[in-house]
Amino acid sequence: MKPLALASFCGGPLLASGPLKAIYGEQTFFVVFAPVLVMFIGAFCLLELQGWPARLVGLAGAVGAATLCALNVWALGWLWWHPRHELLGMHLTGIALSVPAVWLYARLLINTPRPGQLARRPETDAPRRLGSD
Repeated sequence: MKPLALASFCGGPLLASGPLKAIYGEQTFFVVFAPVLVMFIGAFCLLELQGWPARLVGLAGAVGAATLCALNVWALGWLWWHPRHELLGMHLTGIALSVPAVWLYARLLINTPRPGQLARRPETDAPRRLGSD
């Protein structure tokens, strides 16, 4: 999931860096890379850490994933009207790689147990001994 998140930068975020360079100047890279970076850090926290701080960073990563989707939709619209873009293949590859990255991140966020679920385990899930009916 993490390599997909990094490769998805070549889609919408990289294409959006051109028009945003006039607004933000040299800081454009950090502005367009922030959603991918937050999603990457959120995936790390959800996989490696536990507790509320990891869950909050995971939710911030979901905002980054949603922003990445919005940038990719904008990039697809821009590429529709400018089909002879010199880096068309790279941008389309980045957009295609970001779709499974966002989907995997959403699955990871949904399937990660919340901090309260780790402490309480229902008795029905406990393994039963043979012959203890």
